[in-house]
Amino acid sequence: MKTDHRASAFALALVLLAAALVGCGGDATGQDPAAHGVGQEVGGSVAALAQCRDWNAGTEAEKQATIADIRSSLTPQSQAESGTSLSDERAYQLFEHSCAEEFAQSFQLYKLYARAAAFAPLAQP
Repeated sequence: MKTDHRASAFALALVLLAAALVGCGGDATGQDPAAHGVGQEVGGSVAALAQCRDWNAGTEAEKQATIADIRSSLTPQSQAESGTSLSDERAYQLFEHSCAEEFAQSFQLYKLYARAAAFAPLAQP
């Protein structure tokens, strides 16, 4: 009987541990589901109002969420493939570089993104 209780307790501990691990962390995309973009949110999106000052104050998770939000706002929903010519890595570099200067603090991120995305195909070999 004593062995049965130990085996049951061990099995219960494993189940609880597995449940705790499943509930931890982000979603299947690897992003924190609670992460919101930088800046003020309007209509469930930060794309329209996010500025460089918001970017500079944001965390990594917030910055990645901002890029995803801007990309989804600027990509036509009617496209069969909702891809963009501007990768997330390139967008991150763009914002880091463009927002570094003091005079750029009021630049709107979606405008920077849209202009860079428009010229991205010309820069590819």
